[in-house]
Amino acid sequence: MQVNVEKLPKSTLKITVTVTSDKVLEEFNHVLDHFVDEAELPGFRKGNAPKKLVEEKIDQGKLNGEVINHILPESFRSAVSEHHIYAISSPKIMIKQFEKGKDFIYEAEVATIPEVKIGDYKNKVKEVLSKIKKTEILGADGKPISAKEGEKETGDDRVEVALKALNECSEVDLSPVLVNEEVERMLSRFLDQLGRLGLTIDRYLSSIGKKPEDLRAEYSEEAERNLRLEFILGKLITEEKVEVTEEEIKKAIEATPDEKTREELEKPEQKAYIKSVLAKQKVIDKLIT
Repeated sequence: MQVNVEKLPKSTLKITVTVTSDKVLEEFNHVLDHFVDEAELPGFRKGNAPKKLVEEKIDQGKLNGEVINHILPESFRSAVSEHHIYAISSPKIMIKQFEKGKDFIYEAEVATIPEVKIGDYKNKVKEVLSKIKKTEILGADGKPISAKEGEKETGDDRVEVALKALNECSEVDLSPVLVNEEVERMLSRFLDQLGRLGLTIDRYLSSIGKKPEDLRAEYSEEAERNLRLEFILGKLITEEKVEVTEEEIKKAIEATPDEKTREELEKPEQKAYIKSVLAKQKVIDKLIT
């Protein structure tokens, strides 16, 4: 197997993998053996039809797909491991050549951790926050709400303004592969929500007068903004040396009323997630105070 790694703009790597024709043939035979075992052709008992006859009768696209599914994941993992690549996205795969008797060649584009540059965010955030006045928070009757009554609304507003300012004064070399993956995840969740409501995407878009590309563009903008902030806050956590104690994680778990959920949150991966959330919240709190 041959592997070539090319650095593309915006924190993206292109990995070109060439799997030898011998390996391809080996997998063809392996997959075909499985189809032979399952084949039921006229005049033959199940699993006893000649391999050549099964190969002639079977859908070639299905056979090729099975062979690719056997080769690609394993070869990709080997390529990433061999070249010590830390990918933060699923690979975007492009098949360049696949045919029995020839090398299997494919390209995989993956996102890597982007470089983050943060400007003079403290002064920028301080400037925009100074323009927010508590008296600007109005109640349903149109009258100003007192500081105590408007505390939550004012806090939310301050966070939104501060994060927008932080985003604007930062540079994040974000990979389009990562953005597209997040868009697909968001769209999938949205389609699930529509399905539970008994709606189709076409019906929904028709009701709001939008096209599929409009929805994708909106999600792409939201995905990029969210991902940028994720990496910006991550960098600030490191720069500001923000720490989260085990006691703080424990308190967060104990605050969950459901016992079953608390047990789930005790798992290492869940505790790591809680730690990340608490660290980001600490950074945000420092921004707005």
